[in-house]
Amino acid sequence: EHWEILLFIAGIILLIVEIFFTPGFGVLGAFGIISIILGLTLSLIDNIVFTIEGAAIPAFLRAFGLVIISLLLSFFISIYLSSKILVNSHFKKLALQTQQNKSEGYIGVQSQIANIVGKTGITTTPLRPSGKIEIEKKWYDAVSEDGFLQANEQIIVVRFINNQAYVRKVKQE
Repeated sequence: EHWEILLFIAGIILLIVEIFFTPGFGVLGAFGIISIILGLTLSLIDNIVFTIEGAAIPAFLRAFGLVIISLLLSFFISIYLSSKILVNSHFKKLALQTQQNKSEGYIGVQSQIANIVGKTGITTTPLRPSGKIEIEKKWYDAVSEDGFLQANEQIIVVRFINNQAYVRKVKQE
């Protein structure tokens, strides 16, 4: 009987379905991992038909321990080898070796946007609480601190944190 192999293959199929066809990590992925571990464990036990006897429990626990230890050991060895393989001159071309320094003009965030703090403008889309604003004929992403704002309302930029403008509605007097 080869039902252990079928259980292992079913686990792999469940993982493939989880990865490529269903979003997130959920029930199919958990059942896939359990099926793979159970299939590997049961393949190490000498039984032809699926029976659970009192004498088979120590053999099952030994096989389960061997599978878990093997998985953990292979995981840590693969992490170690992956850090060593990129140091080898033959494999250096697989990874980016250059650095993008700020002194050479590389920046991750547009710093000129921070200059809009204190300026007034209008909302071009509803802010629920985020949307688009227009200041000096340029559009920016913004978050409302006053809750929901409709389009074409007067706003003022009160702060700029993490490349995000925070605005408030201008009080009409």
